[in-house]
Amino acid sequence: MDENSNLQDQMARDAEREPGNAQKAWRLLAAQIDETSLPVWVKDYVKRSASVVAEYDMAAGDQAQLAHILGFYKEKDSLPPSGYDYDHIFEWFIERMTKRAEKGERLNISRTANEYVDEVCNMNGNPDSVRKAYEKARARFDVQLKQDIELQQLLAKRKK
Repeated sequence: MDENSNLQDQMARDAEREPGNAQKAWRLLAAQIDETSLPVWVKDYVKRSASVVAEYDMAAGDQAQLAHILGFYKEKDSLPPSGYDYDHIFEWFIERMTKRAEKGERLNISRTANEYVDEVCNMNGNPDSVRKAYEKARARFDVQLKQDIELQQLLAKRKK
């Protein structure tokens, strides 16, 4: 019998002995979810939620914040009309992708958009919208960079 199966059996026995322990219940769900025929997005949600619950301080944590993180309710953010802060998205993506590139990992904008939704939007965003917002922010940065280069060239010509 493999070690993972023994661990899952032990977790199930522990959960039976201590009913009402949310953290153990979420760990058990996360351990078993891959074996179900549920859609991938449901499996991903259960795994991410289990991770959040595992790190949650049951004694002193803010239950409303936990419910918010798990996606049980969503507050309106005071963001620009587009819904996203382009400067923040651009800086976050660049930092994340730079770290990946330094490790020799392959860059993937869609994967990074999913991570942004998970980590920054507390799983309450749309990865496709985030990806599009990043692309708009990158295009805006490219325009600003070109304008800066042109300005530097003009200033250099004036000094001559």
